[in-house]
Amino acid sequence: RSGEIMPGPTADEIKDILPSNARLAPKLKEQLQNGKNPGAHSRIGWSMRLGDLQAPVGYDKWSYGYRDISGSRVHKSRREDGWGGEPYKPGDVVGFAIASELHKIYFFRNGVAMGQFIISRGKREGGAAFDDIAEGVYYPAISVFLGGGVRANFGPHFVYNPRKLPHGLKVKPVSELCERPKPVAEIADRMKDLPKKTDETFVKSLEEALKAEAEVRIESYEQHYRQHVEDVKREREARNLSTGDLM
Repeated sequence: RSGEIMPGPTADEIKDILPSNARLAPKLKEQLQNGKNPGAHSRIGWSMRLGDLQAPVGYDKWSYGYRDISGSRVHKSRREDGWGGEPYKPGDVVGFAIASELHKIYFFRNGVAMGQFIISRGKREGGAAFDDIAEGVYYPAISVFLGGGVRANFGPHFVYNPRKLPHGLKVKPVSELCERPKPVAEIADRMKDLPKKTDETFVKSLEEALKAEAEVRIESYEQHYRQHVEDVKREREARNLSTGDLM
């Protein structure tokens, strides 16, 4: 999974979207009144369903975050700057991977794995931002502040493919969790499982409905994939990166 960091709004845009009864800290209020943008920020990471949705990623024990300021890692609201992370800014592409069986989380900036590595017997090891995460089901999570924006990419193609991975680590895109829609012919074959005495009119109507649904699903999937490839290709070309693997 990766996310491209988007530029934040201007001070005037922030003031326009704030409700009239919004309560702001004195310094922030003064900055906006003077037309100064206090800066949009974001955090990216992984969270269980129990993670607090009214707080940033890394706020509680259910989530683990990577912060744009100083490249900090955050968990249980405890910030650590010296783990090997780098700050990120608009235009950067941040990747994040989870190895649940190893209880580890990794982060990437513009394709390069961050963290502290060691070379042992010719093997690159280490690099985990978190190496003792709790067992559970995790979901990609993004938090934004003052109009911060992140454009998410679930794969299968990325602007920057992950590199300099620790030895033995293989990553897969989140998009693989979504299976390709079943072909129309396979949907029709399922009709054979109906009881033999099923009314023929019902069978025909059901078959037509299933085929129509399958065609819509396949077309939507293929249209999304084509757009995905175009988007990744455009971003790579803007960065003078190879597009040879895009099909």
